Amino acid sequence: MGTAWCTWCKLSKAEWSAKNHELGNPWTIEELNRVCDDVECGRLSKNKPNDIKGVTLRPLFDAIPIRNYILIVLHIIIGVGNSLVDFMFEWIESRFEQPTNEEVATRNSTLYAMIKQEEAKEIYETWIENDGMAIVQKQLEKNEMQKQCSEKVRLFYVI
Repeated sequence: MGTAWCTWCKLSKAEWSAKNHELGNPWTIEELNRVCDDVECGRLSKNKPNDIKGVTLRPLFDAIPIRNYILIVLHIIIGVGNSLVDFMFEWIESRFEQPTNEEVATRNSTLYAMIKQEEAKEIYETWIENDGMAIVQKQLEKNEMQKQCSEKVRLFYVI
């Protein structure tokens, strides 16, 4: 979750930090996955916080309801949670899965490619938001000039 949103419901920081605030609509595993699906399909932009309401990734454990999560906020902020998850995966690999060097290399290159794809997508979306509007404006200006030229040519032949 993003830090400006409630972990358990869909309230923003401004809403959940107000005294005696109304309870927000609670998150469910299905709802978190729906937001992720919508971002992946392009129906929602992860660059619009009000659309994704803090959802950054799919839930790691999809069998445990959100209402059963107990989170220590300070640990989340300083990244202890990420370290614990990384350690857990390393432990599982070393004890149970024992991937080959080729599997590790493939996984790492896949993760690297996914990160690069995400960076490229962000650059593209930024370009669309900024420079894309300039291109649309130039196309509209071009169409208007063509229309004016066509009108002048038509008047020239009428005379």
